[in-house]
Amino acid sequence: MPLTFLYTMYIMKKGDNMSNIHNDNINQEIMEDILSMADKDIWNVIFAIENEFGIAEVPSPTGGANGFIAKLFELRKEARSI
Repeated sequence: MPLTFLYTMYIMKKGDNMSNIHNDNINQEIMEDILSMADKDIWNVIFAIENEFGIAEVPSPTGGANGFIAKLFELRKEARSI
């Protein structure tokens, strides 16, 4: 009896995001770097946003430390994906 291979094909539509191990590793690397900065002092995160992306990208302090961390993650992820 011959071998039969079955596989699933997924066709991405415009606007779909593809998540894979490489992207997950990049996200994890970015977040680990940011969290190590934040563990020392949240000002390290604020200064990183200002130095890398400009003062205009520094978010309002109403989000607290998590707001600064999330913003730096978003900016670095966008910069790496270009």
